[in-house]
Amino acid sequence: MKTAIAMATLALLAGCQPSEPTDNSVSASVEGNRPIPVEPDGGIGDTPDVERPAPAGPLLQPISYAEFSPVVAAGLGCSFTSDDDRLLFVATAPDDRTVRAQGAVKYGGTVGVVNATKPGGYAALQQGGIFAGSDITLNIGRGAGEGVRDGDESTKWPATLTVTELSVGDRSYQGYWSCGA
Repeated sequence: MKTAIAMATLALLAGCQPSEPTDNSVSASVEGNRPIPVEPDGGIGDTPDVERPAPAGPLLQPISYAEFSPVVAAGLGCSFTSDDDRLLFVATAPDDRTVRAQGAVKYGGTVGVVNATKPGGYAALQQGGIFAGSDITLNIGRGAGEGVRDGDESTKWPATLTVTELSVGDRSYQGYWSCGA
């Protein structure tokens, strides 16, 4: 009889014990025993279905002649000006299809040098293209066609400048790609 009572007591105690999670995860309960994730620091996990904004890409700063002239050779070149009339990128190249264009861009308070990823000289530069630096890449997507005359020696096209910095993300600017002497 003592054995039957002991077994019944063990069965009752076993039924009162909280069950352990079977997936080795830590969880907490809120109203109605619905488990929610608990982070290692004790904080409650993120709410599902909440969209987080993408990180802002690199913010380009206007660049002046005094800032880009020491790093970009004078001569035939192109520049990107944003819709709000800020000069954001300047590049030059000789009329030599074996040479890569070189440009200057300002971000993070400093002027960085970028080089075209493909040779082609000034003819390739006029088409836009991709420029890469040590930690930043610029992609100039120029509009099609002959462009519009801009002053005595320049032509401009609508364009998009997309800037990528691996640690920050992408940012695009709308504006104009203007080329000439």
